[in-house]
Amino acid sequence: MKSVSRALCSLLLSPLISEAAITVNGISDEAVVANLATFEVPSETGFTIEALLNDEAIALDSQIEVVTPGYYELAVTKTNNV
Repeated sequence: MKSVSRALCSLLLSPLISEAAITVNGISDEAVVANLATFEVPSETGFTIEALLNDEAIALDSQIEVVTPGYYELAVTKTNNV
C-alpha cells in the first residue's frame, strides 16, 4: 500500500443545521497522517447525516481507508429529524 504523506480532514459544521456534536471515529480535526488513514462516520438515530470526502459521498458506518498521499477534505452535516 502507498503511504499517506498527508491527510488533512476538516469538519465543516453549520450551527444552523444542528447544535449536536458530529462524530468521526479514527481521525481528528485538521489531522496530518503519515501512513494509512482509516476513519468512520457513524449514523445516529434521529438525525440525517451526510458525509463527503473531497465532494464525493461516502458510506456511513463503514471503515473508509485513504491510501493515496494528498490533501483530503471531509465535510459532514448532521440534521435533526424532529
